[in-house]
Amino acid sequence: MCLGVPGRVIAIHDLTPPAATVEISGVQRNVNLGLLPADEHLVVGDYVLVHLGFAMNRMTPEEAAEATEMLEGFGEAYLEEAANRLEAEKVAVK
Repeated sequence: MCLGVPGRVIAIHDLTPPAATVEISGVQRNVNLGLLPADEHLVVGDYVLVHLGFAMNRMTPEEAAEATEMLEGFGEAYLEEAANRLEAEKVAVK
């Protein structure tokens, strides 16, 4: 399974290949814009789906919020499962 995460464009760089700095969950990272269609002109504040350092496509703010909420839910479910397993191991050791 491949996972892409939404990021908000905070700077666009005039480089070859084209690049931007995006913010993902409070962390800034540079991403390659070379896989976007040639007529896709991003501006600061746009959202993109980022996978392996590449912007795959533009997202609406609503799509980005929905995807972020879903990803955060995965993290919460993982933490709950890990806590349950740890508790079960403690009981088994007694």
